[in-house]
Amino acid sequence: MSNQKPRQALNAAFRQLSAENKSLVRRQSLRGEFTPQKLLEQLSELKLYAKKVSDYQAFWRKKNTREKKNTENTWFILFIVITGVIFLIGQSWTWDWLGQILFGSTILVSLVWKTIAWIVRLRMKAKLIETDGFDLLLPLLLLLDDEIAPQSQIKLDLYLGKVGRSKHQVRTQKNYTLLTHRLIVRSWIGLVLSIATYSILSMVNPQLFPQVIPLFVLPILIVFYVFIYMIVFYIAGSAFGPSPKVKARFLKAPRMLVQARLADGTLFQADLNHWVIQKTAFKKKVKFKNFQLHKKKKKYKAKAVMHLRLAFPQKRYKMHSKEFEKKFDQKPFVAGKQVAKMKLKPGEKRQTVVYQHVKAKQGTGHDVKTLPYPTFKQFTQLVVEGGYHRLRNEPQPSSPQTNKARAMQKNENRVKIEQAEAKYTRDNLTLIKGVGRTTQIKLNNEGVIAFQQIAEMELSDFEEMLRHLDLPFRKARDWQNQAKSLA
Repeated sequence: MSNQKPRQALNAAFRQLSAENKSLVRRQSLRGEFTPQKLLEQLSELKLYAKKVSDYQAFWRKKNTREKKNTENTWFILFIVITGVIFLIGQSWTWDWLGQILFGSTILVSLVWKTIAWIVRLRMKAKLIETDGFDLLLPLLLLLDDEIAPQSQIKLDLYLGKVGRSKHQVRTQKNYTLLTHRLIVRSWIGLVLSIATYSILSMVNPQLFPQVIPLFVLPILIVFYVFIYMIVFYIAGSAFGPSPKVKARFLKAPRMLVQARLADGTLFQADLNHWVIQKTAFKKKVKFKNFQLHKKKKKYKAKAVMHLRLAFPQKRYKMHSKEFEKKFDQKPFVAGKQVAKMKLKPGEKRQTVVYQHVKAKQGTGHDVKTLPYPTFKQFTQLVVEGGYHRLRNEPQPSSPQTNKARAMQKNENRVKIEQAEAKYTRDNLTLIKGVGRTTQIKLNNEGVIAFQQIAEMELSDFEEMLRHLDLPFRKARDWQNQAKSLA
């Protein structure tokens, strides 16, 4: 696959979009009141486009690894040094024009190449959207299409852009007041540009800008740069103490707001926000590591905070305030975890319950590859078990009916396992990195007991199984590759 194919596929998919969806992608947001059918038609088309976006991002994320970037930068710097040496030494020989041509061409080509790459990235960035939210939004709209009051509309506020500091930073916390050595670390860009500019000017007008000066200026600037950096770093370390200097940025991106009036008169509102905390810790370590004199550690924590608000009408569900509080006296469990917060708001016209469900992930670096989203299964569990089961006094998990359903589910799982054991030998799936005992039990209950089974499954089917089991479906490819090597 060439480097152009993913970009061409995405451009072709963008051209096939309707005018409304093209405008939505450019704005990266959709706001207004719509009928469920209109929303489903528009967003279903956009989900197909989101698949192309996801493929494009995955391909270039794999290509643009840190190792490749370091290799490209190393070769670029090496070529600059070689051409600079030829240029400086050749001044005393008859072939000094060769060094001038090579040096000038290197700078010109690199600037043009970087400019073109920057323009292409900007053009492609305008066509990228966050795709994971469709797995929650589209089933939710299908559900509301069946439950919404006749002749009513859904109010939607949707944001599909990336979480960025320029738009979504809300506050910054740090345990230091200044960090001058960071400015010096980043000043190498100005140093290189200054030397390059002077070299070009010396070729254009040697009388006004003597060519001999870079021979003395370059070593002096390098020594001055390193010397000042070490002094400032030592002073900063002495002033701020041995503890690491930590800077944390807090970003908040409103993702979706869905409001609707259901057929039974209930006011329904689902609000999803993404919180991202980016932390950078600078530790005092005066050693060369990756061409730095300090140790810097970056990590992030991302949270998907879902607020569900259900306002039940008193005309339909007649309850006294105390009876309402008794029905909703405990926080519900979603995917085996209790919801973060629950708030009750009794009233004369409506009895309101508000839940806050949090799903989090963390990693290293500041570039958040994927953001957590609650699955549709978790969302419906919160709506049903946290709302209507309690409201209508339907069977709770400890009731005989639920126990019977659990027994039937166990019987189905046993049949699946017996069918799998008749064909495969049971393996220890925890040998796959990222699969623990709980995950192994869930896979076994679905009849997956061997490495060979995972290796023979279609990737899309395996991803769908992981999604259904509330497991990290984005690890499907990695787990399948490990299973192939272990089979």
